[in-house]
Amino acid sequence: MGEDTWQLWRHLRERFPGPPGAEAAVSGPGIGNIFRFLVETGRVPAGPASRSILALPEAARPAAIAQERTDPACLRAMELFVELYARVCADLCAVFLPRGGVYLAGGIAGKNADRFLDEGRFMAAFERNYRAHIDAITRSSPVFIVKDYAISLYGAADAALRP
Repeated sequence: MGEDTWQLWRHLRERFPGPPGAEAAVSGPGIGNIFRFLVETGRVPAGPASRSILALPEAARPAAIAQERTDPACLRAMELFVELYARVCADLCAVFLPRGGVYLAGGIAGKNADRFLDEGRFMAAFERNYRAHIDAITRSSPVFIVKDYAISLYGAADAALRP
């Protein structure tokens, strides 16, 4: 975790009534929160694309940030998002000890797989841990990006058909 991560947590703590959890940064709205933090604190200068995104309603910002491929604030927001996503996954991996691997399902990972794979960003953060035994757990857990957004519906349908 770098200085941006600590400052982001402080920024979110000031913005929300309670201590911010993972959802404040590792979610669709979290992408918007990270972007807003980077721009508001001047960590990354706001270019024309950033200013256009800030003019959008908050709910529309995450998709616009993820789709933007040249704006420095958007690029950094997505880099930080992927790193934080990996950290949350590593923590959950250490808790749940998944034998079959870790599956990144949902819209964000599937629609932005290139951002997760770029420069090995996700895996580098996922496999970087503070204890050797946790390193061993994450390094032995395969990670899969699920691109079929309807997978949760398949699981629900399967559960509904079972007695």
